[in-house]
Amino acid sequence: TTDTFLAKQTRGRVMRYWPSHVVVTRRAILLALAGHGSEAVLLVSRVVAVIDPAALTLLRQARETDPEAIDPLLAAIGVRP
Repeated sequence: TTDTFLAKQTRGRVMRYWPSHVVVTRRAILLALAGHGSEAVLLVSRVVAVIDPAALTLLRQARETDPEAIDPLLAAIGVRP
């Protein structure tokens, strides 16, 4: 059927459509919390053009844990803490 054909055609491309900016934001948060702030800022600055509400929510939630680590990330994307 058509559904089976479409499923076979998209099977290898599923991860390409994952919201990578959210994944990158999570990685940056983990780096910042681990004390690698400069790496985290560099990573976040790469995706600043595609920061969406979900990624921003992640950053704000992480800020509740450690504002000193997360504030530079928010500043890098132009968001006031």
